[in-house]
Amino acid sequence: MTLHIPKKLGKLQWYHWMILILSLMLTFGAWFITAAQTKEKVTQAFELQVEQSLNLITDRMRKYEDALWSGTAMIQVLDGDIDRNQWRTYYQNLDIEKKYPGISGIGVIHYISQSKLMPYLEQQRLLKPDYSIHPSHNKNEYLPITFIEPEPRNAKAVGLDMAHEINRYTASKKAQSTGLAQITGPIVLVQDQNKTPGFLFYAPFYHYGLKETIEERDKNFAGMVYAPFIVKKLMEGTLLQQNRHVGIRISDGDTIIYDENIMDDQFYDKNAAQFKEVTQAFYGRQWTFEFRSNLLGKAFKETSQPIIILLSGLIIDALLLFLFLLLVKSNKKAIDFASRVTKDLELNNKYLENEIIEKKKLALEAKQATQAKSQFLSNMSHELRTPLNAVIGFISMCLKTKLQSNQTFILNNAKVASNTLLMLINQTLDYSKIELGNLIIENIEFDLVKSIEKINSIFLDQALQKGIAFSINIEPSFPKKIMGDELRFEQIVINLCGNAIKFTENGEISINVSFHYVDDTHLKLQLKVTDTGVGIEHDKLDKIFDSFQQIDNSSSREFGGTGLGLSISKELVELMNGSISVSSNIDQGSQFCVELEFEIINQHDVYLKSELDQKFNLNVMHESDQKSLPASVNTEKPSEVPFKDLQIMLVEDTQFNQIIAQAMLEEFGAIVTIANHGQEALDILRTNSKFDLILMDIQMPVMDGYEATKNIIEDPSLNHIPIIALTANAVLSDIEKCKQCGMVNHISKPIDEDDVKDKIKKCMKRTL
Repeated sequence: MTLHIPKKLGKLQWYHWMILILSLMLTFGAWFITAAQTKEKVTQAFELQVEQSLNLITDRMRKYEDALWSGTAMIQVLDGDIDRNQWRTYYQNLDIEKKYPGISGIGVIHYISQSKLMPYLEQQRLLKPDYSIHPSHNKNEYLPITFIEPEPRNAKAVGLDMAHEINRYTASKKAQSTGLAQITGPIVLVQDQNKTPGFLFYAPFYHYGLKETIEERDKNFAGMVYAPFIVKKLMEGTLLQQNRHVGIRISDGDTIIYDENIMDDQFYDKNAAQFKEVTQAFYGRQWTFEFRSNLLGKAFKETSQPIIILLSGLIIDALLLFLFLLLVKSNKKAIDFASRVTKDLELNNKYLENEIIEKKKLALEAKQATQAKSQFLSNMSHELRTPLNAVIGFISMCLKTKLQSNQTFILNNAKVASNTLLMLINQTLDYSKIELGNLIIENIEFDLVKSIEKINSIFLDQALQKGIAFSINIEPSFPKKIMGDELRFEQIVINLCGNAIKFTENGEISINVSFHYVDDTHLKLQLKVTDTGVGIEHDKLDKIFDSFQQIDNSSSREFGGTGLGLSISKELVELMNGSISVSSNIDQGSQFCVELEFEIINQHDVYLKSELDQKFNLNVMHESDQKSLPASVNTEKPSEVPFKDLQIMLVEDTQFNQIIAQAMLEEFGAIVTIANHGQEALDILRTNSKFDLILMDIQMPVMDGYEATKNIIEDPSLNHIPIIALTANAVLSDIEKCKQCGMVNHISKPIDEDDVKDKIKKCMKRTL
């Protein structure tokens, strides 16, 4: 059969030209889209660098501010009477060279009126005969630097009067009247030989603690803790230039205090593609940040992909034209053209497959980012426990001293706030563990009624103080021992009761526990927490268990909270193979219902109705009784001496934690010996092994708690002494590690008095 080729096939047809035009359009379209996407990625990367740089600078300044406030706190604890040696010890514990790069030192400025000038000078010259206030001025008040550490490199600053110069003086007066940390405008530090821009950072302190009004602050102003900064050192310590793709210029008003955007800078790009200016308030000053993309960013972000796509498309278009020309000459050429097109289609398919692989890679990176975020939350929650232990401990110590009524009120509120912060830290830790899939549900023997009793002791007083009834009803014949996770069960009920207390202003809150037997060895429990609070709109009920969700924004502002409690409760209930539900009506209240299944230890060992009535009958009060209750209820427990003459070694490297733990143990009657790290503990034990108990921190210098415990257990003369871990490491894996290395129990920081007493008692019973 002869193939007839019409004459018109001897020249290019309209559809050939149409294909070429469409191909050119696709080529230029792909080039334009790719170029736009590349530009957008570069812009996003630049914006991310700007945001990260600002966040790092802001976080660093907050860290420095915390160092200043901790100094003022120590001065307040000492009633404002601090000497040079005490301040040097505080400076050495801060370790500013490693932890606070950019600070030239940290010192104390005292406010001296004209009438107190001579007594002040006489007092300072007792320890430093050559001490003087300089330079002179005509004001009738003085703000001299009393002492600063390290003193050798800051010697010129000692005695320098902040009142002599308007910039320093204005910032100090602003800190005095606001009670807030403030920085000065740009200055040259007297101790800076290079005369580079710097500033001073002030945190005020007052006689008899913080003050509410400007008049009180001005009247009771005692001085400031301050730190001098050289901006260049601050930036070098905060942001390594080699790690950034942007250059930074910082200005305070019209004065440039730091500048990388200059021709002499090794990474300066005179043809920078990205530029952004941000003005931000910093402790009473307005700093302007000018960000400019540099050569590092240019080298990292430059891409020739759009040009490659354009050139590749034009080449393909030329090939198509060439193939069309061959097509008109012979049928064979047309077949060759078809095979080439097929090959091109295969290349396009390969390109699409690569795109799919790239998207999967991006999805994996997003998942890894989520895991990194959760790990960060877990680490931060752990790190916050150590300083929080000091805060709660010192507040408890203060509350046991003689105080004025307003001081008791302030400290009680501070303790409530600290315990709230601890609850938030625990919630954050649980949230991160749930996200990472690391939260493990235990299955141990416990008494559910005793757990409800503990929850009753937590919330009964809160309810009575608000004038609302709080009742607990447990179905009689409930087994005394069941198997489950006691801690997580209590956490679920505490979250539900805490919400009920928060959102209920009048009426009542009740906990109702009922159950039925699934079989001879298991029961199903139904727990209902009912309140007469504000209620929840029906269209919000399906979102109430989502993370970081409140009823609405106004609820968050009025009642506070992170929105994690119900989310964590739902996750815990589901991990325990149970269910949780809610029903509610606006202005009528809400009811949360939890259903869980537990294994029974002994079906015949149960609580009688009379026993339950005796445990919870104190909750039943008339409304008139509630209203007659005093504004505050004294919850102080009678002093106990449960460990009289018990010899306890406390191995702890943090001074604040030593003070708190020693005071608590000595109040219990124990005789406490302190070791600052594991090696020091071993040295003491090898000369005196007559200790009844060792409380061992984990993370310490020289020798950590694990290594110290190993050495003690391997020594036949010492391995009879029980060891309890005392640490901020609160996750289950850390607790298991403590037990595996030979410790008999674990006490988490912040330490709780009842927890300490309970675990020491159990330990001592075991060793007797």
